[in-house]
Amino acid sequence: MSKENMMLTLLIPGPRQLGNDIDVYLEPLIDDLKELWEKGVEIYDAFAKSTFNLKVLLVRHNLDVMHIEKNVCESIIGTLLNIKGKSKDGLKSLRDLEEMGIRGDLHPQDSKGKHFLPTAPHTLKKEEKQLFCKRLQQLKLLDGYSSNIGTHISLDECKVVGLKSHDYHVLMQQLLPVALRGILPKAVRNAIFRLCAYFNEVCQRVIDRNSMERQENEIAETLCMLERFFPPYFFDIMIHLTIHIAREARICGPVQFRWMYPFERMMKVYKGYVRNRARPNGCIAEGYLANECVKFCSEHIKQASKIGVRHSQNEDFEGETTIDGRPISKGILKVMLNDMLQIAHRYVLFNNAEVEPYTGAAGNDVSDTLMCLANGPRREDVERSTQDSGVSLEAETICQSSERDTNQVLGKVSYYGVLKDILLLDYHTFKVPIFDCEWENIRNGIKVEDGFVLVNLHEGQSQFQSDPFILALQAKQVFYSREDETYNWYVVLKAPPRGFNDLESFEENSFVSSMPLDVSRLDSNDDDDGNEEYVRLDCEGMTM
Repeated sequence: MSKENMMLTLLIPGPRQLGNDIDVYLEPLIDDLKELWEKGVEIYDAFAKSTFNLKVLLVRHNLDVMHIEKNVCESIIGTLLNIKGKSKDGLKSLRDLEEMGIRGDLHPQDSKGKHFLPTAPHTLKKEEKQLFCKRLQQLKLLDGYSSNIGTHISLDECKVVGLKSHDYHVLMQQLLPVALRGILPKAVRNAIFRLCAYFNEVCQRVIDRNSMERQENEIAETLCMLERFFPPYFFDIMIHLTIHIAREARICGPVQFRWMYPFERMMKVYKGYVRNRARPNGCIAEGYLANECVKFCSEHIKQASKIGVRHSQNEDFEGETTIDGRPISKGILKVMLNDMLQIAHRYVLFNNAEVEPYTGAAGNDVSDTLMCLANGPRREDVERSTQDSGVSLEAETICQSSERDTNQVLGKVSYYGVLKDILLLDYHTFKVPIFDCEWENIRNGIKVEDGFVLVNLHEGQSQFQSDPFILALQAKQVFYSREDETYNWYVVLKAPPRGFNDLESFEENSFVSSMPLDVSRLDSNDDDDGNEEYVRLDCEGMTM
């Protein structure tokens, strides 16, 4: 939902305002909704050139997924780090357990006016808190992905403060499982991973009804797993509302059309219109009207930039073969070695739709594009400087289960690497962007650990040194999480798709889950010692 599709409606109070009877303004709307619900109206479909009966679905309530996700993530992080005012654990919560007569190992122990609080399974040790905060602080995120979360992390106090709703959304969707990797008991960790995967699934742009029905059952199991380790005070109304999100998404569709993110962003724009704080309503109305007038006039003025329309991020290289991107510096001319230029040119030929019909056959009628491809690129190519970015490529190749296996089958293999240079091969009449990358070794440079995909980006990268290029259209953006400077293995995190401006084109795998691990492989009944333990013995308690 973009801001150009929103309309501002203001009810400015005056000397004869209705007060509590303001709902009379909604009477015409209620009448229209009843008509659309019961009878419907005839609407003309310009694309199909036919009419159809339009009806609406009346929803009595709508859950705000944005604030539910924000509050749930804030409660989890505040409880794990024991942040004052944010933690759901403490003396009062343990007193509740004592009054309820459950989990006797966690009851507070009183001695000489002081209270000793045993450690629950979700309690983090000091070094684990520091590792959790260090992973979030040192994580380098993508351009436009989220705010700089590292500026809100305090390593000395092990606190996370000042995050916005979208920051918690990014944490819940991807970053929280990575930050918790390898810390906490496995059963507690898996329960949190399942909750993160649930929010990731219901927040997809394209949802499946069968998947939502499965999520309705799984979230009940996930909350039962959390109840084993977290105190009853943790389970407030926000935790309870998570049960209903999947059902509402199954009935009403994707949450992107109903959550509060676009409206919160528009409220920030409207607040910027206020110049006189004594009359904020009038300032917002005048600013909105002025913006609408300017937008309308700009559509009828030649060579005037349209307001509210997204512009291409590669305006200096517009064309069918150029994809969206945002360079951080101006391109420079680079003379490639003849061998590398031929490798890049050969890769373009083998992966171009214009060449495919003529592979292995001769033809007389060829297009201008094919002629330019046959002539080859110029040696001086434009190189665009960019930040070090992770890329992945999914290609079909011949696979075998082991070295002894002689049965080879055709399957899809994922390759991961780091982008070095972005090259624009100049074919005289058009340009083809290609990526020069450093790839991991597919034999010993990739592994799966606790459901996470890890790649080694420092050793054995000479496997594809003679064939490092891919087309820009084939690349999928990823980014990596590294524990410290001495660790060669990186956790792979998939970047969510962005910049879908062409509604006619649709990629089947564009809306797949961006979770950094596969929770379906996690054992929901996996416990470290096989017993129902409510106290974490390897962590010291706290005295108050």
